[in-house]
Amino acid sequence: MRRITRLVAALLAAVLLLATGLSATADDVIPAPWRGDANTTIQEATFSQSGNISWESVTNPFGTPDIWMYGDVSQWNDQAEGRSGVISWGDSGNGFSMDIPNNEDANLEKRIWVQVTYYGAGPTIWKAVGIGTGGGSWAGLPPLEDTVNHSDGWVTDAREMVIQPNPSSEFVGIRWTGAGMVDQIVVETICVPEPATTALGFAALAMLCAGRLCRRRA
Repeated sequence: MRRITRLVAALLAAVLLLATGLSATADDVIPAPWRGDANTTIQEATFSQSGNISWESVTNPFGTPDIWMYGDVSQWNDQAEGRSGVISWGDSGNGFSMDIPNNEDANLEKRIWVQVTYYGAGPTIWKAVGIGTGGGSWAGLPPLEDTVNHSDGWVTDAREMVIQPNPSSEFVGIRWTGAGMVDQIVVETICVPEPATTALGFAALAMLCAGRLCRRRA
């Protein structure tokens, strides 16, 4: 059911983009379920230009996100495995680091949705996706939410992470354990009230309503 909901959301997003005359990113096929809600950000990189590792599409009202690559054996390819604008490497220890600014309210919960379109052995392409403040603490591999196998041998994976309490920005890292290629990265975030905060809000509202009811009866 959840996958069907996401598929419908992706189709609706594509229709909306076509209706408004905008072009959708080719492999943005597993959008976050909250896309378009309040307190959200979205960053997309397709590596279309040589030597330019940057977000090529950004919707982030909280600041300018950053992305860079570590490892010294990466190579930009104009064409590779049927695609254009592809980053490849032949050894482990390569990957991307990102800094994503967003809502600074510490009483919120942060959810991060990462899509990566890659070419290679699926399970080994992800070594770790970590989160932290200041370039920090690796949180291990988050759960796989969905996978799309494209007809040309490329794969798009989507994983989700949750941070509590919410930092003003987070460091997100993607590492590979061996040779591979990547064609696109999409990172989305949302800041929502933590369950405890929501419960306190409902409790306060209930007390306020009860107080008004008592005053009316008096």
